[in-house]
Amino acid sequence: MRPLLLLPMLWSSLALAHPGADAHRGATEHQPCNQVEVSVRRSQALIDEGRLDEADAEVVRAARCGVPLQALRLPQAEIALRRGEPEQALPLVEAAVQEAPINATALLLRARTYAALERYEDAADDARSVARRAPTPEPWLRAAGYATSDPLLQTQILDEAIDARGPLPVLIRAAAQAQYDAGQLNRAVSTLERVDSTANHLALAGDWLAPTHPDRAKKTYLQALELAHASRATPHRRALIEHIESALETL
Repeated sequence: MRPLLLLPMLWSSLALAHPGADAHRGATEHQPCNQVEVSVRRSQALIDEGRLDEADAEVVRAARCGVPLQALRLPQAEIALRRGEPEQALPLVEAAVQEAPINATALLLRARTYAALERYEDAADDARSVARRAPTPEPWLRAAGYATSDPLLQTQILDEAIDARGPLPVLIRAAAQAQYDAGQLNRAVSTLERVDSTANHLALAGDWLAPTHPDRAKKTYLQALELAHASRATPHRRALIEHIESALETL
């Protein structure tokens, strides 16, 4: 199963934020070569807006004005990838990674390119490399997302994520799901039943246990119900309590 890949890109090689493509139009049209930085930044804005032909023209103009090739590889690769041409994007982004092996932007773009070529293990490796240096859990989830066709690899990535970032609820939930998908029911339930588990985690563990381990499922549901009643009143909490109570009635 191919993972859904919706991963927005920010180019660290073009680090300044841009105000939109049209904000740079006058400078790029009337000052052919003394505003090359503006031209490159405008190409980024055009790509973000989906105006790929215009972005391509801006990249060509920047190259004609002497912008170094290495500064243009990422925009060129992004344009090719968005056009559905990952084979053309790959050599460009591989060259960018070779020049800057720890550039997170280049690595994540190569990961997207690998994924478009259905090289999911390679994609996961690149995203994982970025995640090891990132301060938040999101890159770990991205890396795991590339490995949905290989649940065992996915569990390895998420285990490493928990070791690196601690037992954050979002990582616990993702790791348990990966373990469950890999056929590791007991391990998945144990992950959800960690000391810092939430009512949602325990309710999910009960759902997984109910078909084959009803007694254990009942105990887990009751723990989840206790936590749910102790939590802040919200529509989600009410729905969770109703789900748990309904599940208990069927056991």
